[in-house]
Amino acid sequence: ITWIHNINPKLRKAIKEGVTVREIKTEEEVSAAYNILKEVYDNARLPLYSKAFFLSAWKILSKTGNIKVFGAFSETKLVGTMIVLCYGNCIYDWYAGSLRSYYHKNPNDLIPWEVFKWGKANDFTQFDFGGAGKPDKKYGVRDYKIKFGGEIVNPGRFEKIHQKKLFAFAKFGFGI
Repeated sequence: ITWIHNINPKLRKAIKEGVTVREIKTEEEVSAAYNILKEVYDNARLPLYSKAFFLSAWKILSKTGNIKVFGAFSETKLVGTMIVLCYGNCIYDWYAGSLRSYYHKNPNDLIPWEVFKWGKANDFTQFDFGGAGKPDKKYGVRDYKIKFGGEIVNPGRFEKIHQKKLFAFAKFGFGI
């Protein structure tokens, strides 16, 4: 395949390592994708919604085509995932991650590429990676997203605080 020579070396390596990406279409695979996200979020010490939340979102939104779950596979093992929301002409990266033990096969580089290709084939014109952190602070996730090209947009942050004391307490707790 001649186009492989013109793409990012990490994509080329993922392809040579035999990593493949396809849409996940069963509840069992969505559950396995959640387990990958759980591992990623536990390692990062970040909160993650319950598996029931993701399964419900998938069951409801997949009927309208507004959610897609993609999986990266090494042979038959699911090693990475990207859950995207689709609305209008845009694909929104909702959650993504891969098993740390498979980082050397670059599934985190191949999944977005394959989602971009899927989006183009399905008439989507935009892909929104979501947050890029605070512009004045180093943020590895932003560096990862930048390498795919595109434009960084900073609309700012918007908060509506309904219970000021509870908000202050929660903010203090997260700081700890």
